[in-house]
Amino acid sequence: MRDWYDSLRVDTVAVAHGGTARALMVALGIETPTSAADLLIEQGAVYVFRDGGLRKYS
Repeated sequence: MRDWYDSLRVDTVAVAHGGTARALMVALGIETPTSAADLLIEQGAVYVFRDGGLRKYS
């Protein structure tokens, strides 16, 4: 996940499953593997990963 994220050169929209979002959160150091496993990932929400952080819009 980190390699993919680091390869992005422009703003990018990616549609993925919750597990993918959790893996990216762990790769970016936002969550630990244990805490990410318990996160509720909302369907229909937009998660913006930018500058090492995360904002959710729903």
